[in-house]
Amino acid sequence: MNPHCGTTLTRPTAPLLQSGEVLVGWNFPQGPRCGVIYRSGIWFRDLPKGQVIDASLTFYVSRSQSSAQGAPLSGNVSCAAQLQIANAMWMNNPNNPNALLGTPYLSLVADRPGDTQSFGPFSISNGMYVSIDVTGAVQQWVAGTRPNLGFVLAPDHADFSGGTGRCFSAYNGLTLTVDYR
Repeated sequence: MNPHCGTTLTRPTAPLLQSGEVLVGWNFPQGPRCGVIYRSGIWFRDLPKGQVIDASLTFYVSRSQSSAQGAPLSGNVSCAAQLQIANAMWMNNPNNPNALLGTPYLSLVADRPGDTQSFGPFSISNGMYVSIDVTGAVQQWVAGTRPNLGFVLAPDHADFSGGTGRCFSAYNGLTLTVDYR
């Protein structure tokens, strides 16, 4: 919650998550600066050493709701607008002020109806599956040139300066596929 909203803000409710789901989005029920931003971290533990030739992060958009698109959604909409490389250890460390903050890795098409086209290394296909090329990040982790702190899925609204509205996406089936030489 943003402290600038005062005490009159009724706490916006997030969708209940199913087992294995992560949430990304925002909810500004009383306009700009008053609301909540949802980010999710993903970590795939230590990876085997070797020469990485290809790596893909794949997940399923299990549910989405957006004030811009209506609810339930008729098209394939994802509220995640950016894949980031995590900057700090966030797993089981909720008091870390840098928890779930990251360095931008790839911008994604977010909160648009009919997101079924390819967008550079990002694509939505077979309904609502998302596949992202993360070869560069995984190569750095395996080589030891960057610590493996995982990824952060971040929404379009990175801070509380966003407008009104809401967008929630619940993702599941997060997998990292790595091909080694």
